[in-house]
Amino acid sequence: MSYRVLKLLNILIFLGIIVCFLNIVSLTVFYFTDLSEYGLNLKIKIGAIEVFGNELDFTFDILVMVIINSLLVLCLLFFALTIIKNLIKKQIFIEKNYKIIRNTSYILAIMSIFSNIPQNLVINEILEKQKVLSENIDSSLSINYGFLIAAVTLFVFSFIFKEGIRIAEENKFTV
Repeated sequence: MSYRVLKLLNILIFLGIIVCFLNIVSLTVFYFTDLSEYGLNLKIKIGAIEVFGNELDFTFDILVMVIINSLLVLCLLFFALTIIKNLIKKQIFIEKNYKIIRNTSYILAIMSIFSNIPQNLVINEILEKQKVLSENIDSSLSINYGFLIAAVTLFVFSFIFKEGIRIAEENKFTV
């Protein structure tokens, strides 16, 4: 990967961190203040569901779950930023990168469980508000298999990376 591409990725990830942080702040402000009196309305999109803030009783549990998911994404972005910075410095097979890859797999495994919770809470809230009989609708907790597969793949990749670190260390001592 060229230096320019890595620098561009570095900038894009940094912008993603800023957007994620602003998302957390805006949701928290929306929860604790009534912005409708100022003519403002928050459009919330969780998964495939898109509702306006005034159409939804934005409960504390929804806020907490969305913030937890946002913090997990923030961690992933910080990990990606660290990896990109190490690649720019040409530090590839180092212990720090191995730990970042392994920890990223852990966060993705956690996200596979937590990522659908806000969407399910919103679905349940909408169903209650609309007085829809939810017998035929399954909004139970589910696992995001995409995140789970990515977590397992990265976990296996971290072991391959660790072996690469061992080989690189051996090559330093080879004449």
